[in-house]
Amino acid sequence: MAPMSLVSYQDARPWARSIKARVAARQMPPWHIDKNVGIQEFKNDRSLNDHEVDVITRWVDAGAPQGDPKDMPAAIQWPDASVWNFAKLFGGPPDLIVRSPSFTMPAHAQDAWDKRSTPSGVTEPRWVRAIEIRPATNKGRKIVHHALARLSQDDAVDNAPPRTTTTTAA
Repeated sequence: MAPMSLVSYQDARPWARSIKARVAARQMPPWHIDKNVGIQEFKNDRSLNDHEVDVITRWVDAGAPQGDPKDMPAAIQWPDASVWNFAKLFGGPPDLIVRSPSFTMPAHAQDAWDKRSTPSGVTEPRWVRAIEIRPATNKGRKIVHHALARLSQDDAVDNAPPRTTTTTAA
């Protein structure tokens, strides 16, 4: 979502002044609730407290030093995009894969909601234990903001096959 990666120090360091400005202005991380009005504490509040803002501000003011590499947490182990995450839980790969048409987002454009309804091809009653969203390839994966999927069926039409609705925001 940001214009930069924060995975490594090398990725984040060039953005230190911008990070400080956004954090100090309480624009990042995004938290769209005014804590000065009404309820003051929220479950799962992802905003930074005053101490955390101060730590980031002092870090940038000190020249954004890297610190001791031995104090770094272990690198994140990203999931293998070629593996179905539910395969172990459910005893193998999915027995139905519904492929949505491709969607291309221009490199320089506002976020676009790609709302589609894709026929599943299912014509008989079936149980659904899980839905997993996975890109067909790694190409273009960097722009996926989030994706949602749900099954829906038009009960007004006899024998209407369920449709998989996938909503993706780029």
